[in-house]
Amino acid sequence: VKNGTFLDVGCSDYREINNTYFFELNWNWRGVGVDIEPAHAHGWQHNRKRSAFVLADATAIDYDELLDAHAMPEVIDYLSLDLEPPTLSLVALEQVLQSRRKFRCVTFEHDWYRQKATCEPSRDLMRQAGYRLVMQSIQDDYYVFEGDK
Repeated sequence: VKNGTFLDVGCSDYREINNTYFFELNWNWRGVGVDIEPAHAHGWQHNRKRSAFVLADATAIDYDELLDAHAMPEVIDYLSLDLEPPTLSLVALEQVLQSRRKFRCVTFEHDWYRQKATCEPSRDLMRQAGYRLVMQSIQDDYYVFEGDK
């Protein structure tokens, strides 16, 4: 999909091990990256011209307010969620799912191989929100939105 949109929670470096850099670079996507680490701001601000970097605690954001401020649509193509430790990813997932936004595709890094506490709770939250698990690994789950059940 060309000209897509994303929300990258726990975005980290603008390029290295980044789930959205490819889309912006090759397919003209735009989006919002959220990270608590100030060291990542410079790279995003100077190399990701189509996207915004938000320096914030991803577990304490009003996601509708944030996404409205960046003119993001009601249906966003991709959500990437990867915070450390994984228990913070679960808290941020709950925050994101409370927003009115829907996401066509979601990757959630639960890191089951090192901390088993987030895998099943995240799957329950996603299922209840209308997302179908389409692929899983010991580190990540991949979902598509199927609508409210």
